[in-house]
Amino acid sequence: MIMPNKYLTEKETLIGAGAVVIKNCSSKRSLSKLWDEVKDNDSIYNFERFVLTLDMLFILGVLDFDENNELVLIPKN
Repeated sequence: MIMPNKYLTEKETLIGAGAVVIKNCSSKRSLSKLWDEVKDNDSIYNFERFVLTLDMLFILGVLDFDENNELVLIPKN
């Protein structure tokens, strides 16, 4: 589920997992370093969910890779 509703809390949704990723992506990070930082979080409990969260953030235009293949936040205009 992407959005919370009356049956799902924020931490059980991809939006909640996305917030965790964004919080931990304040500076450039490699994918493996980011995974090491967030894998023990309740919102991101396995690698599949981590990848789904990254997919959502890429589609929304929040994250991208730089020329060194590190994850970076895309600044708002």
